[in-house]
Amino acid sequence: MRTHWARQGRPATLNCTLKAPSDSNFSLEWRKDGQLIHSAYGDEPGHSSPGLQGRIGRSDALGLTVHSVQREDEAVYSCSIVRFYSTAPAAPVVGPPVRLVVNVPPIISEPSHGEIIFAEESNPAEIKCVSSAVPPPEVSWIKNGKIVSASNILSIPNVTVGHQGSYSCLSANSEGRVEAVIELRFPKRVHFDYPPQNKSVVAGSSSFWNCHATGYPDRINYEWKFEGAPVKSTAVGKRVHTGNGELAIRDVKKEDRGWYTCHASNIFGESMTAAYLDVQYLPETLSNNPEVYTLGVGSNATLKCAADANPKVTMVNWSRNGHFVATKDKDFLELHNVSMDDAGLYICEVFNSLGRGTPFEMHVIVAQPPAFIVKPPPEIRVKVGAKLDLRCAGFADPSPIQYWIRNQERTASEGFSIDNVTYEDEGIYECIVSNAVSTIKSETRVHVEDTRPQPPAIKEVECDGDRGLRINWQGGFDGGHPQRFIAYAEELGEEEERSTAMERRAETDNTEVTVENLSPFGKYRITVEAVNRLGSANSTSVDRHVCTKLASPEDPRLDRDRLVWQPVEGAHSYRVEMRNGGGQYAQVAEVLHPHYTISTAARLSEEVDLRIIGLRPPFAPSTPSRPVTIAMRGTSQDGNLLFRLCGGFFFFIFLALIFLFARRNSSKLRRKEKNATNSPPFHSSGCAVNTPQIVRQLYNNSNPLPLTNIGHYRRQKRFVH
Repeated sequence: MRTHWARQGRPATLNCTLKAPSDSNFSLEWRKDGQLIHSAYGDEPGHSSPGLQGRIGRSDALGLTVHSVQREDEAVYSCSIVRFYSTAPAAPVVGPPVRLVVNVPPIISEPSHGEIIFAEESNPAEIKCVSSAVPPPEVSWIKNGKIVSASNILSIPNVTVGHQGSYSCLSANSEGRVEAVIELRFPKRVHFDYPPQNKSVVAGSSSFWNCHATGYPDRINYEWKFEGAPVKSTAVGKRVHTGNGELAIRDVKKEDRGWYTCHASNIFGESMTAAYLDVQYLPETLSNNPEVYTLGVGSNATLKCAADANPKVTMVNWSRNGHFVATKDKDFLELHNVSMDDAGLYICEVFNSLGRGTPFEMHVIVAQPPAFIVKPPPEIRVKVGAKLDLRCAGFADPSPIQYWIRNQERTASEGFSIDNVTYEDEGIYECIVSNAVSTIKSETRVHVEDTRPQPPAIKEVECDGDRGLRINWQGGFDGGHPQRFIAYAEELGEEEERSTAMERRAETDNTEVTVENLSPFGKYRITVEAVNRLGSANSTSVDRHVCTKLASPEDPRLDRDRLVWQPVEGAHSYRVEMRNGGGQYAQVAEVLHPHYTISTAARLSEEVDLRIIGLRPPFAPSTPSRPVTIAMRGTSQDGNLLFRLCGGFFFFIFLALIFLFARRNSSKLRRKEKNATNSPPFHSSGCAVNTPQIVRQLYNNSNPLPLTNIGHYRRQKRFVH
């Protein structure tokens, strides 16, 4: 196939090698990649396809001219001729194809001409020159007239001061050349010239900070933050102005106190500096100070005048009804043995170094606290069916309210009566007398006689050994008749249901009993029953486990690649722990059966200890078993060295013998060589080689067992350089 080379933007004429007919009774067609693009009849100029009109045309003879060749014109072109006869057109004659190749001068798309590129000292740098052209260009980097890279990549493994300067990317082909010049410079991280300083201002004034930093590139962005949040997003943001590192706050408030940070950054990083704004203000009394005090005659009281101030409070002036009372350096005034003369309007004035805060008023009312006139007895016994009548009365100024409380129910009356006392009326009755000054109360315990006992209350259930429980309770009123106690321990199953096992019971006149011989690891529901001749009453139930202890796993040993031990009675699972050298033990697995495959553990180091602990929640874990130690030692380096020395020694002797044989006559040499060839094979039986000792097991009463799969761990051992 013929090739026609054309330059982009220039005209190109493709010749058709077919012979033109002598007459004009024929048609000429040109095709581009098989698609018809131009046709003409005879000697006429012809017509072009719509997309190429004006860009292509017929040249002299049968040729095709492409005006201002572009890259998209690159293709395979072919011409054909069809002759017309009187009867019918002849078959088309197709000329040989011609490939149009468009040459393009180089262009550089990256880097831009005049671009400044930054590289940090002592770090690698790589700059790529991206260029395109047809034919492909040759690209190189030039500095100070010398080629520093013969490819399109300028690579500097370790940037130094000498690498700074101008570099030219030169791209050239047969159509021309182009150059892009860049500057390689060192960046300068942002550094603050004038960092903001801590300052103190008075509330209501203005505050101004200027934060200036330098760096290279010198296009630096500034951002101010207040307590870690962008200052514009905080409450102070509505009163600030920022720009070019400046921060101005108008009408400063006490809430503006805190840390302000200036962040300055360029493309190579960010730096920050912080300053504290301390806002000073007059004292402000707190809203939680009481405004009214009601005090009882003879009582002691403290009037509070707490205030928020910066600087701190220096003194507090107190007055009552317009008359000066005292000056204190604290924010409270103490009143002792209060009398009616202490009543009135109190005003406190708080001062700091800036001046006086707003005065705070409080009213003090002195009144008579409640007292009992009639007080019920602390204990009353009443027979079942009888009438209960409790009386209680009190006085106070201002007048008090009076009520009774029984079983958290309130009854407003001076007296409390029950016409027909029942078993359920046993308990504590409280008489309450209260006014604005204080509240007083009196308790009366009512015991109902001639009834069954009141329910006992279990105070404590503790373990007594591995299989016993000690139960302690407080007995209720005996109903006026001697009572005994029966403690029940009912075993529960796994689903918190009653077990089919028989419950245990213990009977006593005391308030403590020990129930023994319970099931190991059992859970029991404890109930105490009080009994007299009229009936019984039960306490609420308490659930408790016995304190059975798991035995330590015994006889731990290695069985091939498994760690095995004797099962522990009652254990639900086992925890396997491991330590390297003398470090701390760490759990590596929890298994249900008394064996553990070592290959699932972490990769072994030179020496590890394994131990086992029995588990059965919620009971305490067993004490650990004795450790099983596994040691690894690599192949002896001394043995390898000795083996190599022996081999080298015998090889040297062998070479010496050959040298001696070569000096003998030819007949003896052939005989010696034959003898040497038939000599018995050499065995290095004199060289001792230590084979690796991989496993040793340390325990007292058992023989060491080999761990056959320990080599598996050695093959998996990794070394990180």
